[in-house]
Amino acid sequence: MGVSAINEFIMEAFPPEVLAKIFSYLSGKDIAGVAEVCRSFYEASRIENVWRARCAQEFAVKVKHGGNLIFKDVYTKLLHKYRYCLGLWQPQVSSYGGLFQVMFDPELVSIVGTELMPPLDPFITEPLRKKMLFSIPVYRENDEDVICVGGYKGPHEAVILEISKDEFMFKCCDSSHHRHPNGKHQELREFLSEHSSVPLDMHQFPHSQEMLLMKFLILRQFDYAFHYKRVRLQAPLTGVPIQPGIFKGTYGTHGVELIQIEYIDNCTKLRATKLSCFCIAFLFLQGHHPCYLKYQGDPNIPSGQVTFEVVLQYSMVLTAQQQASITSLDAIEVQAADIPCNSVPIASQPFCVPGDCHERFHEIPKVCIARYHGLGQVAGHGFTNPSFSRGHWVIFSEDLFGFLWLELLSLSMYHRVKEDLA
Repeated sequence: MGVSAINEFIMEAFPPEVLAKIFSYLSGKDIAGVAEVCRSFYEASRIENVWRARCAQEFAVKVKHGGNLIFKDVYTKLLHKYRYCLGLWQPQVSSYGGLFQVMFDPELVSIVGTELMPPLDPFITEPLRKKMLFSIPVYRENDEDVICVGGYKGPHEAVILEISKDEFMFKCCDSSHHRHPNGKHQELREFLSEHSSVPLDMHQFPHSQEMLLMKFLILRQFDYAFHYKRVRLQAPLTGVPIQPGIFKGTYGTHGVELIQIEYIDNCTKLRATKLSCFCIAFLFLQGHHPCYLKYQGDPNIPSGQVTFEVVLQYSMVLTAQQQASITSLDAIEVQAADIPCNSVPIASQPFCVPGDCHERFHEIPKVCIARYHGLGQVAGHGFTNPSFSRGHWVIFSEDLFGFLWLELLSLSMYHRVKEDLA
């Protein structure tokens, strides 16, 4: 008898609970393999704690036991099968982008795909608004069933297609469910109400609602077939002014948009990128050295473009008198600070909104903890003639900062997204 056979013989004598504990450290594929070795291994592999452990360790999912729920089913029919679409995504929708999360919902015992929308303008401290698009229940008539839950006629069939590890497609199989029974006019009214804090005037649209009308018409053309690309969040860092992450920011008449901030070039620069433009549109800034990416976009600066950057070497400390007007701020010479760029100049200093500056968020602190020169990107409609203009990145706390657009005479305020996006 060989060594492996002897070991197998010895392990067969172990109590099922001991075998289950051992198996819980194996991958799902390996558990399926050992279950075929002998009857005792097979029985041990079916113990709930084995699959409870796999759900938690591989997918960070903790499921409460209830009813006829079987952890092996959760693992094999949902988590492992649809692992390619779990996570944080950006829809590739014209210039608008957005933020989309696919995760396991323990209460529904389903994988759900949810659109994450910024709060209405200018309430950036409010949580994200959520709108479920699809669900995949653990127990369904057909193993391929994906349920589209949007529209006006109840749940209906949809499909999900894996393109790569970082891309997937969602398609509603019957887009007529998303057409309002009272016609396109009512459908538009509900869309405007959902996306704007401005009272509706269907006879004389303000500029902001004209931009939303354009978005409504563009989204309608996609016919509820969306292409998603994965969003990767930067890991926590040391020695940076604030941690990277996703923020909600005010953009004048363009409403509240989502951006991602991350550090580049060995943490000497910050970049902010657009993720989405949900409510309205505004001239977008891109920066120079923290860098911010928009996850939402608008007709001026599309999603995926840098909104501003900041070189961390260019910090400054200003008096209240120096902040009296944009003109006085614009006259300040841009020069490198005496401290190394990887040092964090956290020291309280006064902050004043210049008298000739426009802002929409009114809960602005009187003190900031750091301030840097930066560059914001502006462009014409359709991202024409993009250019960078000077600005200031002003940090108030770990979760709140502003970007002062000197050329635009405007202050955008940003608040960190607190929801779990992992």
